[in-house]
Amino acid sequence: MIPKLKIACLFSLLFPGIFCHGQTKSLAEAPINLENFNFNTKIEVLIPEKYRDESDTDYESYRFSSRNGSPNSFTKNTIFIDENNPKKGIIRTEFYQTVSSNRDIAAAFKNQTFNRVSFVLDQNNQIYVVCAVAMIVTEKEQKDLIKQLSSNYGQHKKYKGKSTGNYSVYEWQTKDKIIRYSSVFVDGNDIIEKHLVDDEQPEMIPKKVSRFEGYFYLIKKQKIKDTKTLEMSDFNFIN
Repeated sequence: MIPKLKIACLFSLLFPGIFCHGQTKSLAEAPINLENFNFNTKIEVLIPEKYRDESDTDYESYRFSSRNGSPNSFTKNTIFIDENNPKKGIIRTEFYQTVSSNRDIAAAFKNQTFNRVSFVLDQNNQIYVVCAVAMIVTEKEQKDLIKQLSSNYGQHKKYKGKSTGNYSVYEWQTKDKIIRYSSVFVDGNDIIEKHLVDDEQPEMIPKKVSRFEGYFYLIKKQKIKDTKTLEMSDFNFIN
């Protein structure tokens, strides 16, 4: 089995434009580098209009295959100032990833990979929150990620989550961004498969091994107050 550190190194070789100079390719082509993500990245680059599903008449949806061939789907949700009068303007736009698998690598922070991503955009169509979710995280992987984040950004703050559920929030701050990692405990009674990369055999997580869902939030610092109203889907654990 290939260690995750080697996976990260392979990423840097396969996608040098992503890991050295910020996101320049769509999610169908390359994962997001959370460590170097630039908030000036255009959503049209990550989720191009060519993936728009014209057959979906109920929602504005985007569909494409991930790099391992599994289906991915995003839904665009626009929050208006007045739902009855859209001409008054919008509050924000959200792109939720609604279809993914634990074989997908949609984003990474160093050697920790994440299976799906979602975004929040302001009135000017600028991204100000990125959410990356790891469906399966072992206790060791979680400790390693927190250690890596603290090495990058200094000592973290830790507090209990404000939403429903059993989870803790770890927070780091820089000059222009806030990083939050929410650790949500998952009942570990079942044996489950954790797929790492396309050409590997799945790793079996045995019974009684503590495991978590990991929610990684990258937030533009000047927009932190606007995250208080984010409660839907994967943004439920941002506070």
